[in-house]
Amino acid sequence: MEPRVSLPSPEAPPVVLVIEEDLIANLIEGSLKHGGYPVVRAAHGGSVFELVRTHKPRVVILDYHTTRRTPLEVMRLLASTDREDLRVLVVAEPISRNLERAAREAGAHDFLARPFLPGDLVRRVDRLYSASAVV
Repeated sequence: MEPRVSLPSPEAPPVVLVIEEDLIANLIEGSLKHGGYPVVRAAHGGSVFELVRTHKPRVVILDYHTTRRTPLEVMRLLASTDREDLRVLVVAEPISRNLERAAREAGAHDFLARPFLPGDLVRRVDRLYSASAVV
C-alpha cells in the first residue's frame, strides 16, 4: 500500500508522518487532522527515508509492529537523516522497559501505549512539534 498524502496548506504546520499498518492508522490520522496537523501515511517503514526527504515531517509516529523493516531499523534510518528537528513517537502494545530502552537508543523521543485516547496522541504530537522547533 502506497502512502496516502494529504498536502498541507502554506500556513499549516509541517506534516506528521504516520507509519502504521493496521486499523489504528485511521484513528491516528483522524485525530491528527482534527488537531490541525497535515498527515502523510505509510503502511510500513520501507519507504521512510524517501518520505522524510520529500515531505519533511517534523514528527514521525511509528507503530512498533510494522513490517518489512524492524522499528529499530526505521528509527536508525530516521536518525541518519540530517534532520535534527525530527522527532519520533513510538506507538506500541505493551511498552516494556526493554523496548523503551532499545527504542530510545535507536532515536525515539516519546512513547504511547495502546489503547490511547485521541487527545493524548495530539498532546504528545504538540509537545514533540514544539520541542523540535527549538532545535
